[in-house]
Amino acid sequence: MNWVTKNPEAFAAFVALLAIIGGLLGSYIGAKVQASSGRAQAAAATDAARITVEYQHLAAFHADRRLVLATYLHRAEAARMALGEAYRYEGHGANEEFGSLLSVQAELELIAPPDVVSAALRVREELIAIEDFVHDHGPVNHFLNALTGAADAPPYPSPEAEEAYMAVQQVHTANRAARLFRDADAADGLQRYSTEALQRLRDLASNAMLRLSDDINHDDVQRVLDEAEINSQLFLGLPLTSEGYTRARADLVEAGRKMLGSDLQSHGPGQQDNDAPRHEED
Repeated sequence: MNWVTKNPEAFAAFVALLAIIGGLLGSYIGAKVQASSGRAQAAAATDAARITVEYQHLAAFHADRRLVLATYLHRAEAARMALGEAYRYEGHGANEEFGSLLSVQAELELIAPPDVVSAALRVREELIAIEDFVHDHGPVNHFLNALTGAADAPPYPSPEAEEAYMAVQQVHTANRAARLFRDADAADGLQRYSTEALQRLRDLASNAMLRLSDDINHDDVQRVLDEAEINSQLFLGLPLTSEGYTRARADLVEAGRKMLGSDLQSHGPGQQDNDAPRHEED
């Protein structure tokens, strides 16, 4: 206290110096805290932007998968319907539909998991099997459709064409019935649809077709009659499909639903797609 009393000016200078030092220290600490807070805000903003970009990427990836799969299913069904037209009418084909299906298949192979790709390939294999069926059995169906067209064609319907059509239909119906009776081992049916009886129906149909035109030869007639005997779908007018195609398409739909998370039994509401791209944590 004596020194303060004896040196008031020095004490005042010392107090001023302390105030300056305190101010500088406060400014430094404030700047340090502000800088640290700024870096934290910048890091948070960067993380938010990265998460947004990742979410947008995953959403776009999911949408691309759904679009490609839906397109493949649509093109596959279009190919099946085109094959049905090719089976019913001469001059129709499914080359364009198969070409577009192959194009979408390539996209699917790049974006879908292996189980979905395998299911898609099975759908295409079944369509090829239907195409083979059309190639083997379509010409006879075209001939029968031509008979019905001639039988009903105005203004001069052809009774000969109607007679030939009905005769082939009788061969088809009799052979189907004979198979049923053989399976049931029914004696009355076996006698009614004996080999001799079936052959008589075949001869009648053969003669009816040969009378139609000189352009129809014996080989053409035999092919039509063989088809009438073995093709159970002849005359039924059913849409052309197969159990194999139906199963393969259902398997593809199921695999696709799992891929997209539509199957709630396999994926919970918050569960991510296992095959979606993942990003490492920073």
